[in-house]
Amino acid sequence: MRQALRTSSLLVTGATALVLSTGLTTALAQSEPSLAEIAEREIARRKTIGTPSKVYTNDDLKHTTPLTMAAARTAPAAPAESAAPPAPTAAPPAAPPQVDALAARLVAARDALTRTRADFDAQQSRVSALTADWVGAPDEATRASVAAARDAAAVEAERLRADIDAQVKALAQLEQDVLEVARPVPPPR
Repeated sequence: MRQALRTSSLLVTGATALVLSTGLTTALAQSEPSLAEIAEREIARRKTIGTPSKVYTNDDLKHTTPLTMAAARTAPAAPAESAAPPAPTAAPPAAPPQVDALAARLVAARDALTRTRADFDAQQSRVSALTADWVGAPDEATRASVAAARDAAAVEAERLRADIDAQVKALAQLEQDVLEVARPVPPPR
């Protein structure tokens, strides 16, 4: 009796699943258009477009001005809304040539420090990789050659660390020089 009950419940469950899946498939098929219908709609849409849109090429872009702050500064100012003449403004004092030279040296020193730090990081990575190779070396000869390369990379990393320390000190001194030159001179009393 129990066996017959199980069998009939399985049949009912299977039949219910079949009806639901068939109904779901039919509902999905009715709600989504076929690929042919989509293609026909696209063809009809393209026929309604009168003129094609503008296609920009690199030749079109060569004649435009770049959108940079320098271009914005050199662009002519928009006319004022009011008829009143603009108030005269005092021109900012020109920086002495010494300040410009020091500023250029400061930028160059910062760039050099950034490059040296990148080189140092690369050497540290190389030392770490060679250490891993040394640990996994299959024989003593390979281990000895990897150890020599690792030691050379470690020496180079230490040299770069010393360069970084020297560049940091030179950069600090250069920043002090820029501050002293750029500091305004107090008026006499």
